[in-house]
Amino acid sequence: MAPQKNRQEPASPARRKLTRALLHPRWQWFGRLRKLGLTFSLSVLGLLITIYSIRPILSVESIGPPSPGDMGDVNATIRLGGAVSVTNLSVYCSTNKVIVADRYGLVLHRIASVEEYQQSHLETGDSFTVRCPVGWSLAIDKNRENAYWVMGVLVPKAWALVIPFRLVDGFPDDRSFIGIKGMRLRVEDFPNLDIYNATQMDGTVDIHYSWSFLNLKGVKTFRVTGSAERPDQMEWKVVPKDDPPIADPLLPGGFITRVDLGGKGFAITMVNRGFHP
Repeated sequence: MAPQKNRQEPASPARRKLTRALLHPRWQWFGRLRKLGLTFSLSVLGLLITIYSIRPILSVESIGPPSPGDMGDVNATIRLGGAVSVTNLSVYCSTNKVIVADRYGLVLHRIASVEEYQQSHLETGDSFTVRCPVGWSLAIDKNRENAYWVMGVLVPKAWALVIPFRLVDGFPDDRSFIGIKGMRLRVEDFPNLDIYNATQMDGTVDIHYSWSFLNLKGVKTFRVTGSAERPDQMEWKVVPKDDPPIADPLLPGGFITRVDLGGKGFAITMVNRGFHP
């Protein structure tokens, strides 16, 4: 018996109709648009990768006290890396938390951000040093009736940002807080004041800048902490922004002053004493 030859069945009317529809020009345009969309997406992705690879990179090259024995400020040397220079550079310094004498604490929320440095242009590879006033000190009169949180180290005849308040039974009276103000303590007041300098500090350095082209703006934030390893020497380091805050005072009988001007006012927390009424 002779082998039968394979015969191709004619396409059904429905298949012929589908084939004609797929070959219609509008479907061909759809395929072309899809290819164009994919090409465009890949081009945008490549552009973003290129911009990211040449972005300005600001890093802390060194950090430490401006001079031996300085217990209030920190010097940070910032270097610019990457392939793009920056313009309109400004540096703002703020204090997050201060511990003095391991007994008293000050916590600040959105209170004092001090602009400490400006530069119109910075080339990649260059560096600059900024001095940030992060520390606060505490002055308490010997009668234990009045106290002052002072930004920086207390200096006779010098104006400073001060948070004055009264003490009741040796602890702050939150009703006596009148906010932060600039004032100068009299020299004759110093013999009557016990002055406590910071033993631990936690601050933030914000660097605002613009790219030298593309009109892009950026902010780089560093968090710095200092600890007095010796009575006259503060050791500084850069820590991750999400690190836990420095520990509260450990010695009994102290207090923590929490200052928040974002609608919450002043809050006083007593170490080992609960909340002040």
